[in-house]
Amino acid sequence: MFRIIVFLYFLFFLKIGIAFGQVKKDIANTIVRVKSGSKISTGFFWKDGNTIVTTLHGLADKNNVSVFVHTNGTTGRWFPATIERTLMKSDLVILRAESASRYFLTEILENPPVDTDVFTVGYNGSIPNFLDKDFVIGLSQGGNLQDILPEKAKNEIRNLRFPSLTTKILYLKGSLIHGFSGSPIVDQRGRLVGVSNGGLENGASSISWCMPSSYVLELENSNELPPSSHQALNASILFSGNDEMSEDFLIFKDFKFQKMKTRTFDELSRTANYSATNELGFEYLLNSLKQGGILYDDFSYDIYTEVSSGATIAVPSGLDLFTENGRLVGRDGSAIIYIAMEEFSDINVTTNLFLNELNMITGKRGPNFGEYSWLNDDTWSYSRPFYRIDGTSIHRASFHCFVQDQYFTPLFNDYLFRVFASKRNVFLGYYVIMNRSIYLGNNGKIQYLNPEMHAKYHLAAHLTTFSFN
Repeated sequence: MFRIIVFLYFLFFLKIGIAFGQVKKDIANTIVRVKSGSKISTGFFWKDGNTIVTTLHGLADKNNVSVFVHTNGTTGRWFPATIERTLMKSDLVILRAESASRYFLTEILENPPVDTDVFTVGYNGSIPNFLDKDFVIGLSQGGNLQDILPEKAKNEIRNLRFPSLTTKILYLKGSLIHGFSGSPIVDQRGRLVGVSNGGLENGASSISWCMPSSYVLELENSNELPPSSHQALNASILFSGNDEMSEDFLIFKDFKFQKMKTRTFDELSRTANYSATNELGFEYLLNSLKQGGILYDDFSYDIYTEVSSGATIAVPSGLDLFTENGRLVGRDGSAIIYIAMEEFSDINVTTNLFLNELNMITGKRGPNFGEYSWLNDDTWSYSRPFYRIDGTSIHRASFHCFVQDQYFTPLFNDYLFRVFASKRNVFLGYYVIMNRSIYLGNNGKIQYLNPEMHAKYHLAAHLTTFSFN
């Protein structure tokens, strides 16, 4: 009897899984790729085969909009489109295209409960194939756009004039990826829950959210005029969803990284306000750099995000990453970066494995090894990890290594930044070895041969995190 019950349960959930898979295929038939000027995003047919809903911030040129309607995977054709209606407060537009699709959304679900399972299907940048992405509706205190933004981001939205800071949003637990702005957020029955906004940049990472489906109904009756194209272009700093990017992925093990953006530290801080919070240890570092006369605002970084876990890494812009022995590696004349990832069941076991790996990389076995001495730098090491409300844990430590000559005089040598980050069941290790970059001054303190380069890599290590969800 027990085996029969188990078998029936198996058949029941198998049937649900097959039905849910069909819903995703049906939703995929409703989406289009939207291109306007330099921006690429996603949209979807709404109520008929000519009406398309997408985001306003995805339109770089309101007089130059086209949509790609697929008929079989990447097969399809482009159609010119015009803006028919705009709802600036919720960053939404209706486009009209002479495409006559047979597939379109008609049902909505308003006010979905917290922890509702939802998904979307969209186009990742200029990559030709669409992808699906699963989310869970999260709980956001206040429930308005202004409640999730730092003050600098609020000021930019005020200057941009859309969306409204008091707009209601649905917070998504999960990471929207570039190009998904305008894609439909749908429940497992195929009802429209919201419209992906593409997320707001939160420094190197992102905060993902969508506009509730009730705004689509309001959009249908709006008589607003669209803003200038110049305003839409200015949205690129705030919104993480639409700039054209590389189609290449960095794949190692079962993880897939994509280069999402290139930003100066000033641009990253504009949406995360790093200098005003010590949540992840930035305030102390930035104050120290200021006191040392380091002008870090113009430091430029390439930001990469792992598409499934939201793991986010930063490297100095222009530094090429490649796979080597199961790791991502980047080298220049100043430093070597090693990046490792692993799914884990026991974080302590996984951490010890990566500590052993780091010892292998550096060639040092413990604090003393031959003429080499790796010593902890207490100034930039933290005794305990930083914890974030979404479960992200980040633990940073730094070490310096000196070589002694035949008279046991310390000579300049290497410096190591080490970051261990984890979220749910994913571990991220980020190591930076600065080659022959330090020496002991007459006062017995560490001196840097190139303070600016040292600061640039130090900030890169601090930017290592997971997307907020």
